[in-house]
Amino acid sequence: MKRTIQYIIRILSVISIIIGVLFGAEWIKRLSLPYNSEGRYFDQATETVYTDSGIISYGILTFLFLIIGFIFLFLKLKLLRR
Repeated sequence: MKRTIQYIIRILSVISIIIGVLFGAEWIKRLSLPYNSEGRYFDQATETVYTDSGIISYGILTFLFLIIGFIFLFLKLKLLRR
């Protein structure tokens, strides 16, 4: 039972960290876009309008998933010591 819980915690930590890294990549991409004075960027290749409000959202999601992932990693390491 203990080993099963360790595997579940390991899987959750890896998935959370991967999702956090993906959100972080999008966050860095959004930080580098040249927004206009209204806070919008139009990508002509994909015909998509990006707003600067996404920067805050992706930043929060990045840190949230990374913190959750490292908490699960810490719990796994703590369970191994017992």
